[in-house]
Amino acid sequence: RPGSAGGSLWIGTRDRLAIYERDNWTCHLCGEGIDPDAHWNDDRGASLDHLIPRSLGGADDPDNLRTCHRSCNSRRGVKPVEEVLTIGR
Repeated sequence: RPGSAGGSLWIGTRDRLAIYERDNWTCHLCGEGIDPDAHWNDDRGASLDHLIPRSLGGADDPDNLRTCHRSCNSRRGVKPVEEVLTIGR
């Protein structure tokens, strides 16, 4: 899925796509689907969210990563996930 595979190089394309597939291309913050063909820089395109942010010691490990919309990820920032669930609704 070339449209969503771009973006930052901190995680490989194969691993990124495996996480998107694992999460069924669904945003873990708002619960809405993500278009696999959306451009990686589109607000509603796919991005990876760290459950424990890197700034708080979170790892780039798949167990700490979830699929989300770029816009939902941006609005979350470093707030705990519990504070922002269903952020897009």
